[in-house]
Amino acid sequence: MNIYNKAFENLSLIKKNHDKINIIKNKIHSEHNRNNTNFQSICDEYHQFFFFILNLKNIIRSGWSSKTNIKDPESVAEHTYSLCLIGMLFSDMFGFKTERVIKMALLHDLAETITGDYTPEEISPKEKVLKERTAIKKILGLLPKKIRSEYMFIWKEYTLNNTDTSRLVHNLDKFEMLLQANLYLNKGISYESLRTFFESGLDYLNNKNVPRNKISSNYAEFDKFLLKLSRKFSL
Repeated sequence: MNIYNKAFENLSLIKKNHDKINIIKNKIHSEHNRNNTNFQSICDEYHQFFFFILNLKNIIRSGWSSKTNIKDPESVAEHTYSLCLIGMLFSDMFGFKTERVIKMALLHDLAETITGDYTPEEISPKEKVLKERTAIKKILGLLPKKIRSEYMFIWKEYTLNNTDTSRLVHNLDKFEMLLQANLYLNKGISYESLRTFFESGLDYLNNKNVPRNKISSNYAEFDKFLLKLSRKFSL
């Protein structure tokens, strides 16, 4: 009788262990399916984000096409790339936070992959910011929360243009335009068709009117150097 009882206990124990194993298997299977679903969702969101990035290659800098006879003007992506390298150089030269400068340069026109590139004559500054804010929220909304929050904060800092970093990026944005106009001039595009770019770029850089107590000494040094350089490339 004891033998049978022992056997029964062993069978009961085996069944309990088997049930536990099945529960664990089901949990693992459920978790695997959930992870696969989450990963697929993440992949879909990243695919959209990557599409927005690559689409910047197809967005033409509208000023060149609408005000000159340039047949194949630069894209927003090409402008952004140049701005990043120029920003990296000046940031390192004058002691700014280079990583933040580059991130801001990369993000500053990203919304245009949805809105397109407006010229100042097409839309008011206020309306432009509103449209671009809606677009950038859609684009950055595809990213993880922590990264999205950081990038959105940097983009807002750029639009407000009230820090040394944002002023530097805004100034170099105009400086890059002067360089590009100079490049087109050397390629045979008439100065008359490029005049508005030279004049508006220099006018912005010469008339920022930022109080001295609002800027750092390294920004003041950068600003002074950039003005000299800008005039050199605009003559």
